[in-house]
Amino acid sequence: MIKSHLARLAVAASVGALALSIQTTAAHAADAEDAAHGTPAATTTDTGEIVVTAEKRNSTVQKTPISMTALSGADIAARGATDFDKLAQDVPGISERSSGPGQTEFELRGLSSGGGAAPTVGFYLDETPLTAASFTQNGKVVIDPNLYDISRVEVLRGPQGTLYGSGSMGGTIKLITNSPNLSKFEMSADGMVSGTKGADNANNAENLMVNLPIVPGQLALRLVGSVGYTAGWIDRVVTGHDNATDWNEPLGSTTRWNVLSEAPSDVIPDANADKTRSVRATLAYQPTSDLTITPMFMYQYGHQDGYSAYDSVPGNVGGVLAHYQPYNVAEPITDNFYLGSLVVKYHAAAFDVTSSTAYWKRSENQVQDATENVALQILGGSPYIDQGGVGESVFHENDKSRQFSEELRIASNGTSRFNWLAGVFYSDFRSDFDISEPTPGVVNIESGPTLADGSNFAYITEPTWIKQIAVFGEASYQIVDTVKFTTGLRWFDFHTHAVSFQNGFLFDGSTLYNQSVPAANTNSGVNPKFNLSWTPDPNVLVYGTISKGFRPSGVNQPVATSFGCPVSPLTFQQDSVWNYEAGEKLRLAGGRITFNSDAYYERWSNPQNLVYLVCGFTYTANSAPAEVYGGEAEMSIKLIPGASPRDGLSLTANAGYAHAQFVGNSPATDIVNGDPLTNIPRWTASGAATFGYTFGDDMHAVARVNYNFTGSRQELTLYASQNGSQPGYQPLPSYQLTDARVSLEHNGWTASVFANNVFNKQADLSYLNALSYNTFAYNRVVTNQPRTIGVEVSIRY
Repeated sequence: MIKSHLARLAVAASVGALALSIQTTAAHAADAEDAAHGTPAATTTDTGEIVVTAEKRNSTVQKTPISMTALSGADIAARGATDFDKLAQDVPGISERSSGPGQTEFELRGLSSGGGAAPTVGFYLDETPLTAASFTQNGKVVIDPNLYDISRVEVLRGPQGTLYGSGSMGGTIKLITNSPNLSKFEMSADGMVSGTKGADNANNAENLMVNLPIVPGQLALRLVGSVGYTAGWIDRVVTGHDNATDWNEPLGSTTRWNVLSEAPSDVIPDANADKTRSVRATLAYQPTSDLTITPMFMYQYGHQDGYSAYDSVPGNVGGVLAHYQPYNVAEPITDNFYLGSLVVKYHAAAFDVTSSTAYWKRSENQVQDATENVALQILGGSPYIDQGGVGESVFHENDKSRQFSEELRIASNGTSRFNWLAGVFYSDFRSDFDISEPTPGVVNIESGPTLADGSNFAYITEPTWIKQIAVFGEASYQIVDTVKFTTGLRWFDFHTHAVSFQNGFLFDGSTLYNQSVPAANTNSGVNPKFNLSWTPDPNVLVYGTISKGFRPSGVNQPVATSFGCPVSPLTFQQDSVWNYEAGEKLRLAGGRITFNSDAYYERWSNPQNLVYLVCGFTYTANSAPAEVYGGEAEMSIKLIPGASPRDGLSLTANAGYAHAQFVGNSPATDIVNGDPLTNIPRWTASGAATFGYTFGDDMHAVARVNYNFTGSRQELTLYASQNGSQPGYQPLPSYQLTDARVSLEHNGWTASVFANNVFNKQADLSYLNALSYNTFAYNRVVTNQPRTIGVEVSIRY
């Protein structure tokens, strides 16, 4: 009965929101709702707008002349979001490449992250850049911090190369945590339990925050801890081995053995279950009103039993999604992340000084079953030793990375017509990337002598060092009371050194050998920005921007030439993008209506593009230029006001459009003029309806329904090959997801019932590029969580 009511509520509100065809920003949240969720309110203005720091000085969304979305802590809690991946569905212009929790690459404004070393979107926690500048699995896949006790999230669209530097050419995502409260004790706790369709176990999450004023007014400690478990919904099936035709296909086969033809020897249910642990401790010391010293420590641990991916062949069989294997090989992913930071802020009459020092390190280990991939793409034939194969082949990847960074900046304050900001940034990055593939059966087919690691099918290690320094600044001048001109510049200098070491059967074919290939690159240049804004009315802002973003050069992993692979380039060059945009921000009806929109054109030069080889390997090379044009629009309407700001009916929605394609031929990267940029949907949209009502003795009820749409995207896969040698474009179907949530709040507690993915839609999020070797026979497809229904209880003191 509850499911039926929730479904009908979701349909009614979603259709209502869509019929209005409006777009939104969800940046307006009431302080009282923050408190009801145990989260101190973000700093707000008199109009209820939250204060943001997109330009590294305080402002608001409506007064900041760039395309951006801000979500307050209250709005995050209202969605029931625990990580940014959930929030991304409600932000226009974002696309994702995902293989599961903590394994997501975010993309903005059509700038695909498929190739290259660095991300196309910068990711910050407070003042600390978490995106790395090197090729590792960690290079573009950032840790996804738990969102409990978060003040706000800011998403800045378009190149942010002046203030945020490398890797922010598509935009920047900033997660801002709550600072310790110097004056009073606070505590909040939150617990959730839910069930997912098709999962054998329940999901659960527990969060706790304690704020301790050690020296009232001067020193306080804020502690946040979270634990969570998400049950899996993908099975891992080990098939039987009864006859000589099992799994036996010729080299490069485009068909897969019928894995359903005989009873499995083992089934491991819920093979993609995930658990997380995190702790964050922040100390605030304010010896004077002008000086604040804030050290912070964070640790987050994640472990997933296997990828959230199913095999496209045979696909969804009777509602069961599974990965099929000839041997029982688990595929765990373990991720440990440590962060220590120190932020010092000094306020003077004419300027503010900020120093941000941070050190983080991350260790991620992944295991992937490569047995079938070796048989299909490298050797041909059966994976079983008794049928001439090499047997079980298990691919291991270990990524260890660390970075020290320091940013020192000084910014003017006051109300003069001329304002300025200047700073210097330094980082020292090191990664140690290695892969190995133990395959005991290799020794049975070798004709030459073997070394101590003779059972290793492949071994690669690639230590990388990157040092960068940048000097940046922005200056703005109020030409007249309504017109302001802003210009900025960032000079950067990168020094990269990498050494690639390889051995194992794959890199010879008959005998093992060792090879060391050093490769170094140096990048330097400038990123300019020009912005002109016009404010004819306090509720109207019109702006135009020209800006540039970039990514540094990088180093490729070695490619095994012994099995038909061509010699690949050892390095690739930096790429850059010029962005031209115009936008407006509008408030009407005393703030009850906001409408923000923009249009943009981007020219991407020398894009770093992933090249797929028929032998199953990939590498990055620079390709023909690309163009992206599109726009984003957001609107919110308080349709029916209530007795208080959080009462009544509010409708919000947003939409984004991106037309992204290559505009030249590039035979070296198999690009043809007009080819699409991969994984970029033409359309994204979302809408929400929220109804709040206060009754009785300060009892407050809130009902919220959220709808999300992501359009079809194109990906390159060997499975879609048209000629049996090069990959072909294969679409990821569009999908629509609906969530519903009803909450009851009273005197410091909140109880909620929710249903995520109400209609149990299966969304194909991405094609999981095998860490080992890709094949023509099938794809592994990352998919979303099925319908999940649960309850959540929060308390605060």
